[in-house]
Amino acid sequence: MNAETEIDSEPNGHQQPIVIDGRGYEMEAPSDEEIYDLEDVVEDNRMEERLYETLLSRLTAIVEQVAREKVPEIAERIIREEIEKLKENS
Repeated sequence: MNAETEIDSEPNGHQQPIVIDGRGYEMEAPSDEEIYDLEDVVEDNRMEERLYETLLSRLTAIVEQVAREKVPEIAERIIREEIEKLKENS
């Protein structure tokens, strides 16, 4: 343990204040508030399903927008190039 942080325990198991950088901090008594494990949240399948549905919905919207904006331009360019090739070969 470094010199900046000290935790002293008394023989009866009661902890002394924690000293950090020369300042003492008392340990707070545990509250009756329920504490959740991260595991409880991560393993919630409903949250995973909602995330998947949200991502799929957004991805679909983006792909549709790109297709509407870019495909007509690309198709027009390809058609014009093919028409020019046909004119040159005639």
